[in-house]
Amino acid sequence: MAPPIISLRHVTKSYASGVSGRGRANVALDAIELDIPQGDIFGIIGASGAGKSTLVRLINLLERPDSGAIRVNGRDSGTVAGGELLKLRREIGMVFQHFNLLSAKTVAENVAFPLKLAGVRDKAQIAARVSELLGRVGLADHAAKYPRQLSGGQKQRVGIARALACRPPILLCDEATSALDPETTRSVLALLRELNRELGLTIVLITHEMDVVRQICHRVAVLDHGRIAETGAVEDVFLHPRHPATRALVRKAFGETDAHDRLGGGGHVVRLTFLGAATHSPLLSHLAREQGVEFAILGGKLGTIRDEPFAQLNVAFTGGDQRAALARLTAAGIVVDTLAEPANAAPPLARREFADVV
Repeated sequence: MAPPIISLRHVTKSYASGVSGRGRANVALDAIELDIPQGDIFGIIGASGAGKSTLVRLINLLERPDSGAIRVNGRDSGTVAGGELLKLRREIGMVFQHFNLLSAKTVAENVAFPLKLAGVRDKAQIAARVSELLGRVGLADHAAKYPRQLSGGQKQRVGIARALACRPPILLCDEATSALDPETTRSVLALLRELNRELGLTIVLITHEMDVVRQICHRVAVLDHGRIAETGAVEDVFLHPRHPATRALVRKAFGETDAHDRLGGGGHVVRLTFLGAATHSPLLSHLAREQGVEFAILGGKLGTIRDEPFAQLNVAFTGGDQRAALARLTAAGIVVDTLAEPANAAPPLARREFADVV
């Protein structure tokens, strides 16, 4: 894994409650430990009130933590001030949920605005950079238009171009697709993946949608009531969630219910996780012939994580040599999680523990 370009160590942030700001302190973030590797697309996900907005303000240096340390691109944000702080902030491009474009300025003027704030005065240099960025986001023909003349997806592309104007190594996207329709969301996420791949850009994606994380992120951290519930590779967190908050987000993404008690059939009931090429292999049919087992698919989900196919199926096995069948699946690299087993069964061949983590 690449070294972290952003790291948080024991970061805590509280806000006073009440109109006067003198009420009891509400802890928004509690002892956060987080590393975001350079060059990753890193998702930070959580339900409303989980602490995402506070984390955004700390990462982009608009606020400071009550305690703990935040390092951005090798520098401790707590030790910089004045011009150095402004310089460090320019190393983090920001893309907003509602675009935040200047309505009285053209697309080109919106993209040029950060360059002028940074002190660039050469008009030819500004024009060349704006032209380059608009071409990269697919809006070369829209430079003279105003935000009101653009679709939501086009506005967000302008926002991305503007965020990249000063060549930041980090792009922070705060719910950047939640105001967009599904098709536009896919196109914007495809653009972000392209920028990550071609520029080596580190992208931090703040969202409440697990489906967005599934489509684009390499790693993810799940926030729950101001704490990190779990973190890891998207494949692991998405397909094998350990914390109740994560499981709730995954179920919501697929419209599932947590109903293991309704799985039945008298034999072994397992969850099979296929990833990559194994997703399309006829392993279950082979097992039925080889081991004399019968199987029924009780439910599950299919899709991709980034571009890699996956399938996660709840399967009931009856008859034949079920334990041999499960051993064959495990040997083939399929993750087998036991959900239920016959009352007279031997100790389970495979069971993944879903203990809650704090």
